[in-house]
Amino acid sequence: MSMRKSIAQEPTGTMYDEQERQKNLRLNREKREPQEPRLEWIYTGDRTKSEDYLLGKKFDADPQSNDITEDNTTTSTTDLANKIREDPLYLIKKKEIEQKKRILENPVRLKQLKELLERQES
Repeated sequence: MSMRKSIAQEPTGTMYDEQERQKNLRLNREKREPQEPRLEWIYTGDRTKSEDYLLGKKFDADPQSNDITEDNTTTSTTDLANKIREDPLYLIKKKEIEQKKRILENPVRLKQLKELLERQES
């Protein structure tokens, strides 16, 4: 509560004062709210960096590291397939293609369409 009083009493005439006030507010907020732990280590794994290889550092070519990259490839492929499958525009286009296919496979409907086209041309 005393912090609010001190902030209210600060002069806010210059840009520098405003920046300092924003910085103090952000720092106080970070102290109160715990930050989520970063999970980047899950995605990076123990892969050899290309820079290390180019710099001539030794590395072990064990098959476990290859499994990790293959697993990442299949995951990204699966994610891409899911995005395509769930895309509404893709579903609409797929239905249109199926309807055209049904029309072209139906000889009676195809004959009607041809007659309609001939009438429109003449």
